[in-house]
Amino acid sequence: MDILDHSIDILNPVSPRHEKALPAAPRLPNLDGALIGLLHNGKPGATEVFEGVRRALSGRYKNLKFEVRRKPSPAAGAPFIPSLIDKWDAAIVAIGD
Repeated sequence: MDILDHSIDILNPVSPRHEKALPAAPRLPNLDGALIGLLHNGKPGATEVFEGVRRALSGRYKNLKFEVRRKPSPAAGAPFIPSLIDKWDAAIVAIGD
């Protein structure tokens, strides 16, 4: 029997994607006095990213406040996010490496 007489079924184990388009959040009219949430994703380099962001924003806006929350690892979820929705005026996620 020749190898060309056989067929091979190739299966894709990935399920179809079901993405839902969401509109962007409205921009804040001004960041003066805002509380900015900084979500650290747990990767190396994220702290340095936030230091640069903090310096840049603090130089442009008055009385900015920052609160950093950290995920234990990049793969971990962040179940605390819903509790921050009404607390933070804006959020920035660092993806450092």
